[in-house]
This record gives sequence, C-alpha cells and structure tokens, in this order.
Amino acid sequence: MIILTKRLIASLIISIVLISIILHYDNPSEIIIFIFNKFTAIFYSFNDYSINIGIIYLFLFLILLGVLSEILISTGATNAFQEWIKPKTNNTKIIESLIVLFGVIIFIDGYFSTMVVGQIARPLSKAYNITKEKIAYFIDSTTAPVAAIVPISSL
Repeated sequence: MIILTKRLIASLIISIVLISIILHYDNPSEIIIFIFNKFTAIFYSFNDYSINIGIIYLFLFLILLGVLSEILISTGATNAFQEWIKPKTNNTKIIESLIVLFGVIIFIDGYFSTMVVGQIARPLSKAYNITKEKIAYFIDSTTAPVAAIVPISSL
C-alpha cells in the first residue's frame, strides 16, 4: 500500500481498514468496532482497564522530534549548512567524514539523531553525488550506537 500512496500513516490506516473489512465483511458494525478497538488498544489496556501513559509519552516525544526535524527543514538550516560547507571543500571523502562526525556529535536520541543527521546529509549527498545507501550506512552505523553508549542520551 505504501508503494501506491508514498505516505506511511495513510497506508497504515488504509491497511487497518482493509484488514477489518476482510475479517468482518459480513457485519459492517463489527468493522467499525474492530477499527476503534485497534486504535484505542495503542493507548489503552483493555486487560487491566488502564491508560498506557508510557506509550502516550513516547508518542508525544516522537511528535516533538518530528516537529523539530520539520523546523530544521522549513527554516532552511540544512540548505544553509550545505551552502556554508560547499566553498570549504570539494572532496566527497571529507563530506562523508563530516557526516560520520555529525553522527557521533549529535547523540540526543537514537531516532532524533538519525533524523537530524539524515536531514543534514540529504542536500550534501545530492550536491556531491554520494549514494543514499552509503549515507544511510554512515548514519545508521554512527548515530544509534553512539546514542546507546553515551550516558546522557535519552535511550
């Protein structure tokens, strides 16, 4: 489904709706109940009738990380960094080393570090013709392990 829509959340919602239609095609009211139960089960535990506050905090934290990442993109910080670094180097090896260095320096959280370094590396990889796979390898092999090792990280 994600191949058709190119949107993660819309694809997940469409998939849940399609699965509920397949499971309960004979009773339309059960389709709505099934969808409601699946969405509420994320934040509410039906076994002990309690709200899962940890999941709510995690969900809010991830939303804030997404907002911070979008602020970096919309303010043009990543493009400004690219324009600042472009006259200083023309070597792809230096850019790759810089991306690895960012992966080590930015260690707030495993997810946030990956998002921020990815947003910084995207325009650099386009400008210097570095493959996305290579950039993804550098980011994945530096950000999450460093965030897990550093004691002041949120992990």
